[in-house]
Amino acid sequence: MDITKHHLYKKAKYKFYFSRWIWVIWNTFVSVAFLLQANIFDNFSYFNFALFCLTSLMAIFLMMVMPRGTFENSKDCENVKSEIKNLKTS
Repeated sequence: MDITKHHLYKKAKYKFYFSRWIWVIWNTFVSVAFLLQANIFDNFSYFNFALFCLTSLMAIFLMMVMPRGTFENSKDCENVKSEIKNLKTS
């Protein structure tokens, strides 16, 4: 059986990519919420606009510092492969 088709491998690969993007998605959602709250009322809120700018910068920063590597070249992949091999031998 191919290791890449094993359910533990697929689960680890999903977790590797999803955990990297969850904070960017959450931060973008909060940023948009601040922008909508700043513009939804008749009087413009500079405080909410400032929070929008800060959270937008944080989302951009998170995207810049995210590792660019792939799952196949990561230490997590090697750990999962060795775990699958250990399960097969035992």
